Amino acid sequence: DDSYIVNDGFITLSDRPGIGFEGQNELFKLFNEMKWMSKKNSNIAIVGCGIIGLTCALLLSKLNIGKITIFGSYPKYNKNKTTALLDSSYNLYRNLNIFNQNNNNLYELRELKIHDRILNSGKHLNFKASEINRECFAYNIEDNMLSKLLIKKIINDKNIIHIDQNVKEIT
Repeated sequence: DDSYIVNDGFITLSDRPGIGFEGQNELFKLFNEMKWMSKKNSNIAIVGCGIIGLTCALLLSKLNIGKITIFGSYPKYNKNKTTALLDSSYNLYRNLNIFNQNNNNLYELRELKIHDRILNSGKHLNFKASEINRECFAYNIEDNMLSKLLIKKIINDKNIIHIDQNVKEIT
């Protein structure tokens, strides 16, 4: 559930927010719609430097509304951890110029294999992207690589300040 309520410039998420990679596009739309965001020279703080925090900082910077300060240490992920980017997330990162022309860091997911654990039937379902006239279902990328690409953009963005400290209290 990606529902949210805007109250006086604060975002209240549902009890079980589903803001993951596919929710980033909804956040960007929300940022564009919020009246307080149209004020120039805003000061915005983002707590957390994970992939979502880094992505939000870059999306907000693209709106050119002021300074964004992102708090926290840059992430280090397990070398085997990956993320599958569906079309909306892939396009979001492409629009942020995260990927180069070669896309050497992206791997196409052309086939899905689903194991039926619910009925414990031991059945496997295989789906190929070509069955629905697609080249691939999604693009897979190592989380460390995606993070590295985002951090490179953050470092070179004049609207973003990174503070390598954890936030202990907000007053």
